[in-house]
Amino acid sequence: MSGLSFSEITLDHLEDIATLHSKVLSWSPTGKLGRKHVRDLYQTLFESQAFFGFTCYLGSDLIAFVTATTDYCAIRPRVQTVFEGKILEIGLNAVFSPIDFLILFESRFCIPKIFRRFDTSAEWLTLISDPQHQMFYSAASIVLVKKMNRKFLELGFSNYL
Repeated sequence: MSGLSFSEITLDHLEDIATLHSKVLSWSPTGKLGRKHVRDLYQTLFESQAFFGFTCYLGSDLIAFVTATTDYCAIRPRVQTVFEGKILEIGLNAVFSPIDFLILFESRFCIPKIFRRFDTSAEWLTLISDPQHQMFYSAASIVLVKKMNRKFLELGFSNYL
């Protein structure tokens, strides 16, 4: 994996993360709201002590990143504030895109029940890799998954969703 560098996520990575997320997940409900929205979302996540993650760069290009939280209950209300004022746009997207509706329904009604059932507060939020770097993104993703698993264990979480 020559040329790949891995590090814990910091606020210095914010712009690169927002750009990659917007590019790779432009089809998602969050991605459809634009890069500024995605940036605001990650900015809000960075404000939480419970937020963490890792990045993988190839030279100066972010090719993959992973994020998580140890406190699902604290993160969800913060995330909801980023979506305030966009309910109409989100609703219209959900009407015209069944996958958006399913994602929103799952997020609102199913995920909270699953967290209660498994009695955990730890949530794996994202794993995003850039398909333009096909030679590296699979290996980068595997390393990031291993780093995330180790971090959850270091923080005392063997059970996370």
